[in-house]
Amino acid sequence: RESKRPDQARPLFERALRIDEEIYGREHVVVAEDLEHLASVCEPREAGPLLLRAVEIRRKTGPPLQLAEALAKLGSIAPPDRAVPWLREALDIRGKEAAGSDVASSTLLNDLGLALREVDAAESEKCFRRALAIQEKLLGAKHPETGTTLNNLASLLLATNRVAEAEVAQKRALSILESTLGEDHARVAVAWSNLGDVLRAKGQLQAAEKCYRRALAIDERLYGAAHPEVLADVEKLAGLLDDRGARREAAALRERLQR
Repeated sequence: RESKRPDQARPLFERALRIDEEIYGREHVVVAEDLEHLASVCEPREAGPLLLRAVEIRRKTGPPLQLAEALAKLGSIAPPDRAVPWLREALDIRGKEAAGSDVASSTLLNDLGLALREVDAAESEKCFRRALAIQEKLLGAKHPETGTTLNNLASLLLATNRVAEAEVAQKRALSILESTLGEDHARVAVAWSNLGDVLRAKGQLQAAEKCYRRALAIDERLYGAAHPEVLADVEKLAGLLDDRGARREAAALRERLQR
């Protein structure tokens, strides 16, 4: 029931929550559903406490897979250090209730891999590879979710200095995402930027610059000139231009960050 117009949906979800609390009490499963619906139209800082309350209600009311779904939602918006135990618990429940080999489990594995990336690269990689195996089997080798997992895996491989492996995974991810989502999609922009990181690590600065410019062009079309994603693209490109000695152009780009 997530709304494309959260500004309009939020007061309706808040009203539904108040009514159901009066009718059923604060610990009823219907109230947990209301909390999850309300959280879906809130910013993470507001959604977190709502989802945490929903999780505690579902611990008492069940069923287990609905608890796993609530834990997954909570883990997906939480800071990594807090997300890990919730995601592990959700994955453990899915392992017991759904064999841990369904598409929802692959999403959980991706989120857990991202949360673990800075603290346990080896386990993070295991999560991404397990998610990838599930998605290739159930969704296919050219599905956008498969491409997204490859993108995550490539970033981890680059962070652990396995540049050649990262390049293979990243190019495959980009090919999948472009062919399935189109050239002007946010995930495609991320893939171009990540490929630029790989090529930069290889010392191929001219090729990396082309990737960064491609990512910037996509994000500008999607978000406009002042969006945080665009500004991050600008800063990355400016840093590369500095490395290439094009300091005047880098300075001109950075002026955009001050406007």
